[in-house]
Amino acid sequence: MRMHDYLTDGGLDFSATDQAFAALVDGIAWLEPDQAYLTRLALHELLVNVRTHAYGGGPGAIEIGATATEEALTVTTTDWGAELPDVQPQPLPHHSEEGGYGLAIIDKAFTEVAYRRVMGRNRWVLTLWASREPSR
Repeated sequence: MRMHDYLTDGGLDFSATDQAFAALVDGIAWLEPDQAYLTRLALHELLVNVRTHAYGGGPGAIEIGATATEEALTVTTTDWGAELPDVQPQPLPHHSEEGGYGLAIIDKAFTEVAYRRVMGRNRWVLTLWASREPSR
């Protein structure tokens, strides 16, 4: 099963992306409902981070691909915005009105999280393996 790569406007509304990704993850037999919700939240947080940091809060193209197999869920994003600053995920609080926890949510949702800056592009690869719980 595959959600086709597509471009989304990284500056305004991610509802169409959220819906398409939800349709994909909700169809993965091995993915528990709580984990499916967390992966949807994590992708949304990643897109918000791209909009906020790579594009300075303005619009910008984000290429998204997602593939689900019996072994793993893999999500890739590519954007052409500014390079990600060297930041570390903050621990998740029990409750907070403040932002800044997107990377921690992403880190918790996926088994492997990789970021690279290549040829003027930011590329994220998020993988959740069916056979393992996220290690965070």
